[in-house]
Amino acid sequence: MDSTDAYLIDRNGLYFSPILDYLRHGQLVIDDSISPTGVLEEAKFFGIQSIIPQLEQLVQVRGMYRGMYSGCTSLEEHLGYVQPDRMINSI
Repeated sequence: MDSTDAYLIDRNGLYFSPILDYLRHGQLVIDDSISPTGVLEEAKFFGIQSIIPQLEQLVQVRGMYRGMYSGCTSLEEHLGYVQPDRMINSI
C-alpha cells in the first residue's frame, strides 16, 4: 500500500488485461496472441472463481486445436479462408 492507500499489484499486465475487461463487462475476450494458460494462472492467483471454468475449457480446446492442426496458423486457415492480400501474393 502506498501513501494514498492504493495497492500495487506487481503482476503481468498482458495476462491480467482480459481478466480486468471480464470484471468490467462480464465477457471473456482473449486475443489470439495471448496465452489462455497465462490468463488462467492470473485468475487462479487472484481467486476469480467465476472465470476459471471458461479459461480451463479454452486452454483445453486450444491445446487440442494445436495438436490437430499444427501446420495451420489459425482456425481460419484450417477452414480454407484466405485473406485477400495473401491471395494476391500467391498468384
